Amino acid sequence: MANQWAICRTRTLPNIEFQIASGWALKANQKFGKRGEAKMSKNVIALLQGFFHAGNADKSDQYSANDIVSELIHMANSRELNPKIISKIETIENWISRYSAACKREMVAIALKRQVQNQL
Repeated sequence: MANQWAICRTRTLPNIEFQIASGWALKANQKFGKRGEAKMSKNVIALLQGFFHAGNADKSDQYSANDIVSELIHMANSRELNPKIISKIETIENWISRYSAACKREMVAIALKRQVQNQL
């Protein structure tokens, strides 16, 4: 069986060598289940919603994730917010995309409901 593997390997991967770090398969090194360990604070979520809706109301006033983080840091520096609860830029970007999709789904549902009511 080992010889078959070696023959197959030389046919598919000629002269290619790679090293695997020891302990790569240990359960302690797995990254599964480590997502979402830290939840966003309700205060931060309320602020993110405010930034998002301010951008929806006035397109020239849209905030990027970088802008939001800098505003949150400014609020933390002025002691309005605990600096430990400020999320990373990637987390805020993901939140924006999820929240935007949820708002769009909600708006479509409202539009369909109005359309059905107008047809009656």
